Amino acid sequence: MKRRALFITAAGLALLMPLGASAQSIDDLERMTPEDRREYLESMSKEERAAKREEWRAQARDRWDSMSDEERAEAKTRHQERKEQKRADRKARWESMSDEDREAAKQRMQDRRKKVRETSSSDSG
Repeated sequence: MKRRALFITAAGLALLMPLGASAQSIDDLERMTPEDRREYLESMSKEERAAKREEWRAQARDRWDSMSDEERAEAKTRHQERKEQKRADRKARWESMSDEDREAAKQRMQDRRKKVRETSSSDSG
């Protein structure tokens, strides 16, 4: 189950990646800023993104498979720490917002979700 979570994380990263730089490997992708990853992915066609995602998944799988048990445990710990830090940062940012800013943020999230649903339904249809 934990292995699946790692793959899901790697896949999520692949989906968020921009084209501000050229990411030849998953390591290149991880070094990009979120904005660069987004730009990178948006610059690719649907087919290019799918091919890159598969390439990066294979690289992540290979990297994970080549790790010792100790390295895997360390990687899991680092991932959990980053996840908790991001959650704490989001909570602090949310709590520091005014009511108007929160409403605007909620609207942006709803708009993004709607756009994703529309994109995924048009891709599958």
